[in-house]
Amino acid sequence: MLWNPCTGYTSEWLHTTASITTSGFGYDHVNHKYKFFALLQLKSGAFISKIFTFGTNHWKIIENCPSHLVKRVSLRGVLVSGTLYWLVRVPHVVIVYLDLGSETYGELSLAHRDPDDDFRIIAAIGVLRNCLSLCLDHKKTHWALWLLNNQSWTKLAMIPQNSLSTGHLKL
Repeated sequence: MLWNPCTGYTSEWLHTTASITTSGFGYDHVNHKYKFFALLQLKSGAFISKIFTFGTNHWKIIENCPSHLVKRVSLRGVLVSGTLYWLVRVPHVVIVYLDLGSETYGELSLAHRDPDDDFRIIAAIGVLRNCLSLCLDHKKTHWALWLLNNQSWTKLAMIPQNSLSTGHLKL
């Protein structure tokens, strides 16, 4: 259910008979609608992805759901400029996205990593400066902070891991 206390708008309850395994909510700035995305697991065990558009009040199936989105998705997705992003761990770590305007999926590779640093990948995504941000473990000594701007990753900072644990981070 969507409730906006500023305008007094209250939507109808969203109903589904399947289990929601992954979800996301955001504003589609192309069509000027709020949308709710749900990856649903049916009683048969099959998965289906749907999107609910507030205002039109109906569910629509989204085709071509990436199979690895079903298998291993981070619980926390982020919204940046009308696109939902999830960090997905398959044999390798990738970022899957859903553009709310076109209602299509895509996939992003992680920022460039040092080939000597392949033994461990700890990653987290977020939003910084209205861009998708990515934090990667670097050789167990630093966190590399990257920003995605115009489909290109830019390294913003290298943060020593020991400064975070001791509370002596200087920016």
